[in-house]
Amino acid sequence: MPDQDDNKIIVVGLPPGLKSDDLSKLCAPSGKVLNANVVVDASGAERGFGFVRFASAPEMQAAIAALDKTDLRGRTLNVRAVEKRDAPGGSRSAASKKRRPCFDFARGQCAKGANCPWAHLSSSADADGGKQSRRPEWQQTRGGGGAGGGARAVLADIPDDYCRRYQLGTCHRGGACRWKHEIWRGAEAAAKAEAATAEAGEDAQAVCPPAPRAPPPPKFAPPPVAANAPAWPARDEEPTVTPAELRRRLQRREDEWREAHPDHPPDEGVPADAKNRDVIWRALERMLKRQS
Repeated sequence: MPDQDDNKIIVVGLPPGLKSDDLSKLCAPSGKVLNANVVVDASGAERGFGFVRFASAPEMQAAIAALDKTDLRGRTLNVRAVEKRDAPGGSRSAASKKRRPCFDFARGQCAKGANCPWAHLSSSADADGGKQSRRPEWQQTRGGGGAGGGARAVLADIPDDYCRRYQLGTCHRGGACRWKHEIWRGAEAAAKAEAATAEAGEDAQAVCPPAPRAPPPPKFAPPPVAANAPAWPARDEEPTVTPAELRRRLQRREDEWREAHPDHPPDEGVPADAKNRDVIWRALERMLKRQS
């Protein structure tokens, strides 16, 4: 009887709103999907991961290769195979037990010797002087293992403007993140992409050379003056206006003010505060005073 965990993968880092049908469609190009399930909590909200079971192991491996460390709506997907569980009332096989280390042995406290069901792995120093991880090999290859591997190796040469959490699939800010959400493929891949872009630009320039550019206009050039433009007075000169013209303008402003204030007594002059609020009124009075 086939196990329910056969050919099953777990997909971590699913964006909000992704349903089980969407997860099934996402994995369908890799092979026949028997079932897909997005895990939800008690309130029905998605928890950000789900399980997909395929019809065969090659289809499962193809899905892992196609989806692991890929971008989906601003999230990085982490995809791996689900480890088989023991049958109820059964016991683990010797090979399965030996995959897990004995933590008591690593602390020097295991007294079971050869009868211990777990693997006795030594924690000798590695080449960098640090301690090797007690995790099995299948866990070390996914990050967080010994020195020089895992997350440290992934973030070794990443540029400063790339999101480090996005590389590990732990950034949940999406478009609100201030750093670049792109999988860093390494300096060598970036150099190849830059060289390919430059080569494509050279090819396009050879096929269609750019049009010659017009010379830039001189800086601080005065605007062109029309032939029939009126001559403006110099900065230190004032336009010549006769006192009669100034009195006529002042009388017109006073008439306009009295029309807007019909309740004001006609035998009283215009209040000073009304004139102060009118900048042009005071300017005309000063010009008339200078010419008097």
